[in-house]
Amino acid sequence: MSKTTEILEKSQRFIEDLEKKNQKLDIIIENAGLSMRCAFEEYPFENHEYMTKVNYEGPVIHTKVVLPHFLKNKRGQIVLINSVSGLLAPGLRSSYAGSKHALKGFFDSLRVELNEQNIQITQIYPGYVQTNISKNALMDKPGQSLGKTDGNIAQGQDVKIFCQEVVKCIYWKIQDKVITQKFIHKLGAKLRYIIPDYIHQSIYKNIKQQIQAFNQSK
Repeated sequence: MSKTTEILEKSQRFIEDLEKKNQKLDIIIENAGLSMRCAFEEYPFENHEYMTKVNYEGPVIHTKVVLPHFLKNKRGQIVLINSVSGLLAPGLRSSYAGSKHALKGFFDSLRVELNEQNIQITQIYPGYVQTNISKNALMDKPGQSLGKTDGNIAQGQDVKIFCQEVVKCIYWKIQDKVITQKFIHKLGAKLRYIIPDYIHQSIYKNIKQQIQAFNQSK
């Protein structure tokens, strides 16, 4: 049995047990996420596959199982903790940005399908938040992680403040929200389709030192 099938079956059993008890699920929050700090040419493909399963397939599987329950009850809310990398695409994050862009595309499409079904989809796009995301980021060997918190994360938004903002978005059923201390993230997300070349160069300048440090370490 594949891991995907196992997760699907476990999720289905959870919903079945819930309904047998005449209980309802009102909301699911998809917060699992895995990042990377590596050039794609050096990145093991098994790490890419694993990241795709965690960041993209996991939320899709859960939604596949929960959606019939929401439709039956004529209400529900799906909350995705995406990333600014789901709107922009910094270097050394190719697989990560790809999985987050996929998440955005899938749930934007699903939102249109559910437009008249009283089921809300909220996507949150955090910038740098003080979590273990960089410490656990995958590297250029299978299963290897960075093992330390990088400067941007260390100086990022406090987790409690971020969570307070997320709760507001959930309460008001906001569709999309960029939550970040950096104005450039919010501006870049709005301008990327208007002046894409400029945004690309701005992202490169912002992450240039990380790319150079990675190349020197090889």
